[in-house]
Amino acid sequence: AIGHAAPAGAPTPVRQVSGPAEAALQAFRDALEIGNRDLALQWLAPEATISEAGVTDASRDAYAKEHMAVDMAFLKTARIGLLDRQVHPSGDSTHIVSTSRVTGRAGELPVDVTVTEGALLKRTPQGWRIVSLQWTLEPVKAEAR
Repeated sequence: AIGHAAPAGAPTPVRQVSGPAEAALQAFRDALEIGNRDLALQWLAPEATISEAGVTDASRDAYAKEHMAVDMAFLKTARIGLLDRQVHPSGDSTHIVSTSRVTGRAGELPVDVTVTEGALLKRTPQGWRIVSLQWTLEPVKAEAR
């Protein structure tokens, strides 16, 4: 998702991917952006929970059925600029908090929001997998545009 050009006036990304957990999260986001459903699903643990705007999908399969197609369609045309990312490793788990500015269109409506993404990843025999994602959106204030 970070591959798209940042919105006008948005800062450039503050860091590059630095470790395997962060790379797994970025691979998930990239798969969503290009619309590769199967690749995106491989990065989610079966029991992963995904929450956005107060709605939680209680598993990878529920997300795939309920919200994944809408997220992929939006991300194909959205512009995302990473503002900040904090990575907190702890043994076989890593908590990553990212803040991005996202612009685009949801149907006919313009979108200009700050998204805070909280991700928890665990090391599994198959590699790092996302076990929890939470996206919180806030409109960008007019003076920040």
